[in-house]
Amino acid sequence: MRPPPCARWRPCPLVFVLLALALIVPLADPAPPPAAASRNTIVDPPLVESVVAGFADIPYSYWAWQHIQALYARGITQGCDTTPLLFCPEASVTRAQMAVFLVRASHGVAFTPPAPTGHFGDVPPSYWAAAWIEQLAADGVTSGCNLVPAFFCPEASVTRAEMAVFLVRAIHGLGFVPPPATGVFVDVEATYWAAGWIEQLATDGVTSGCNLSPARYCPETSVTRAQMAVFLVRTFDVAMPNPILTSPTDGVILSTGAVLTAGLQDGPLSAFDIGAAHFEYSTNGATWTPIWSTRGLFDDFAIMDLNQWDALWKPDTLPSGEYLLRLRMETLAGRSGTSAARTVTVNKPPTAVATLVPLAPVGDVALVLFSAESSSDLDGAITSCRWQVGGAIIGPSCTLPQNYPPVSTPPIPLILTVFDNRGAMASSYYEVEVSGGAPPSIELVDKNDECVCEKMELRATGEAIGDDGIDTDPPAADSHWPARANTWDGATLGPLDGNPANTAVGGEQSRTGIAFEIVCTVKGNPAKCRETQLVKATFTINGVVDGPPWSGASADRDLDGTSDLKADTKKDCEDHGGVWDGKDSVCRWPQSGTKYRPDTPEDGPSLYDSPYAYKAHVGDKILWFDAPGWRGGANGSTLKADFVAIVRGTDGKYCYKVFSVDLERQAGKDKETLTVTGGADGAASVPGVP
Repeated sequence: MRPPPCARWRPCPLVFVLLALALIVPLADPAPPPAAASRNTIVDPPLVESVVAGFADIPYSYWAWQHIQALYARGITQGCDTTPLLFCPEASVTRAQMAVFLVRASHGVAFTPPAPTGHFGDVPPSYWAAAWIEQLAADGVTSGCNLVPAFFCPEASVTRAEMAVFLVRAIHGLGFVPPPATGVFVDVEATYWAAGWIEQLATDGVTSGCNLSPARYCPETSVTRAQMAVFLVRTFDVAMPNPILTSPTDGVILSTGAVLTAGLQDGPLSAFDIGAAHFEYSTNGATWTPIWSTRGLFDDFAIMDLNQWDALWKPDTLPSGEYLLRLRMETLAGRSGTSAARTVTVNKPPTAVATLVPLAPVGDVALVLFSAESSSDLDGAITSCRWQVGGAIIGPSCTLPQNYPPVSTPPIPLILTVFDNRGAMASSYYEVEVSGGAPPSIELVDKNDECVCEKMELRATGEAIGDDGIDTDPPAADSHWPARANTWDGATLGPLDGNPANTAVGGEQSRTGIAFEIVCTVKGNPAKCRETQLVKATFTINGVVDGPPWSGASADRDLDGTSDLKADTKKDCEDHGGVWDGKDSVCRWPQSGTKYRPDTPEDGPSLYDSPYAYKAHVGDKILWFDAPGWRGGANGSTLKADFVAIVRGTDGKYCYKVFSVDLERQAGKDKETLTVTGGADGAASVPGVP
C-alpha cells in the first residue's frame, strides 16, 4: 500500500525526486525470468511528498518504481489510464507504444512528429500512433515487420530480441552493424537472428539479461512496460551527474553529529536520475575509498530539500586525522560523477568520567568536589565542562563543589558533559545519593547503563522549533534540528498556516500540515532508553483514498527486544498489514515516515529505520520532531492520522502519548488540528500495542 500523490511525513519541501538516492538499480532487467533469476533486493523508501503524481499500481517497493517515475516526470509516459493514474507495469508493450516511447525519449517531450502519410499499409493516418511510427521509421530505427508490402504490425507485442535491435539502432544509428556474436547468453546462440544486437546492447551497458547466473536474455519473452522504462532510462540517460558538497567546506572539523550536506548542481539531471551515491575519502588525492556503502545509503541520508540531502557524520566513520572528502553519484544509466574535494579534519569525541572527592565537612554539612579529571580525549584536550545537577546547569569549570546538609533527600541526577578543543562533546550520567548522619554520607552512583522515562510532553503550540531552552550551550538558540532558513520547518511548531516560513511564491500557504516535537524527560542515560513512533493514516488526496496500516520504526513495536511482526510467510505478512513480494519472498512494509530511528536498529528485511536527523538526546531529554502534511492537492483533500509516541526505559516501563492529526486543504485557510487522546508516564504497557 502506498500514499497518494504529494503525501508525506518528513519535513522536506519537495519529494519523490529525492527518493531516487535511496534506491539501487537491479543488475538484471527483470524480464519474466526463470524462477532461479537473481535480483538485488530494493529497500522500501520512506514516505515523502511528491511534485508529480504517482501511479496507483506502482508501489514504492516495485523494482522499477524509480525508472517509471523518472519517465513520467520527464513527460515520456502518461501511463495507461488517468482515472486513477495507472502505469500497467506488467502489460506487454506493443510496437505502437514502443514507437511513442522511443521517439519521445530520443527527440524530447516537446517534439511533435509531422502528420502521417500512410507509409505502412497497416497503419492508416488516423491510427493514434501513426505519426510516431512513421517518425521512428524516418529516424532509421525501424523498417517495419514486413518490407513488401510495408507493414508495421502496431498491435503486436515487442519481444526482448526486437527491443535490442530498436535500442542499438537508436544508440548507434541505422548504418551500424554489430560485431559477430560470441555466445554471451546461454539462451542466445551465436546463430540466433538478433544475437549480435543483443550482445551489443549488453556491451552498451543497457542490459545484463534476464538472469545473471547463468547469463540469460530471454529473447522471445515479451517486453513489459516496466522493463521498457528501464531500457529507456539506461539507453537515453547519457548526462553525467554534477554533484556538489556544500557542507563541509575546506578546513572544517568533523565531529560526532556533524551534518554533511550534498546535492546536484543545476543541470539536466534531478535526483530522480540518481541510482546510487556515497561519500568517499582520500589521504593523498589519488586513492579514494567509499565511506558509506551505496546499499546502506538509505540509513545514512535524510532528504531535506529539492536536490539536496543530509548525512550524519558517525563517530566511527574514520580515525582522527586530515582527509580529503568528496561525493560520488551514479545515474540509473551507470554514468558517474564526483564533487570537488574538501579538506577536513576528523575529530573523535572525548570520554566523560565524573569522580567524587570528599572534603572536610563544616559542622553537620558534608562538602564534596565533583571532578572531571578522569575524563580524556585521545586526539586533543578537554577545554570545558558542563554540570547538570537536578534542574541547575553549571559551567564551564571541570570541578563542581557541592554541600549537603543533614536532610534526607531522594537521589539527585547529575550529568557531566565535557567539550574538547575542537568542539566535540560527550556526557556521562550519575545519581548523587545522600544518606543518614550529620554530616550525611555522599555517594556518586553510575547510571550510564540505566534509563527510566519520567515524563513525556508533546509541543505543538507555536514555539520556535528547537528553541526550547533545553540546550544552553552557545549559540543561545538550540540546534536540535537541522532546520534551514527559508524552509517551513525552520520556524515554529504547530499548524503550518501560522508558520511564517510556510509560504509559496505569491504568499500562498505552501503546505498543509502540523509540526510537533516530543520531549521525554528521563533519569539516567537517554541512549539506553528506546523510542519509537507508530502511525495509522488515511489520505484522501484529489479524491483518491489510501491508508497504510499501523506502521513504525521497527518490528519490535513495544520495544521489549523481541519482534512483534513475524512475517516470513505470505499470510503472516498480510495479517500484519505488509505486502508480500513473491519474487523475492520477503514482506514489504508500508512506511510511516517518522523522524527518528531506534538507538539499536533492528535487523530484518526492509524494516523502516528513518534517518538520524530528527532525534536528539540533550541532557536528560529525548527529543524528536515530526511534521505530517503534504504540498499540493485540491481543496477537500484530507489526511487523518493517529500517532503513538513511545519511550521504553531499562526498567521495562513506558512513557507514551497518543494523539491525532486532522488536516484538510480548504480555500483560504486550511484545517489543521492536533488532538491528544491519551498517554501515561511509567506505564507497564501501551494499550493497543503488542
